Amino acid sequence: MRQSAVALDLTWAPGYAGTPALRHGLLAAWRQTLALQKLRTGQWTIHLVGDTEMRRLHWQYMRLKSTTDVLTFDLRDTPTTPGIQLDSVLCVDEAQHQAKIRGLSLRQELLLYGVHSLLHVCGYDDLVATEAQAMHRREDEIMEALGEGTVYARPCRTKGSRVCRT
Repeated sequence: MRQSAVALDLTWAPGYAGTPALRHGLLAAWRQTLALQKLRTGQWTIHLVGDTEMRRLHWQYMRLKSTTDVLTFDLRDTPTTPGIQLDSVLCVDEAQHQAKIRGLSLRQELLLYGVHSLLHVCGYDDLVATEAQAMHRREDEIMEALGEGTVYARPCRTKGSRVCRT
């Protein structure tokens, strides 16, 4: 598979530095994701933040007081502009919480958030049920290709739940 020439940057908020192995693993997997999506040009900056910063940003941009897992900012002039110009903000606290519930590692959960953000700028949307199914199916395909397994079609560790994500 041909590697992408997209410039990929990863920033960690103070207190959320992660290990060099985690950083390297995430960057390598996201580079592979770019190649799987055939994205060859542009810039992708991924910011890993804590819950307080994510709540602030969620309020600032969406007028929602809650935290969230990921915010996606498509910085292209138009959706048809070639390549990508993407800023993704991933919440480490939320990833830690969700990873525990779903029986995933922090790496897998953060990787999924990045994949999810990237798919948004590739035209996928999860606000309509039928479109969400297609998006989640593609997320599972990518996670499988990365050797991580499925994340939606897997049982939860929470009692009474048959499937983690629907």
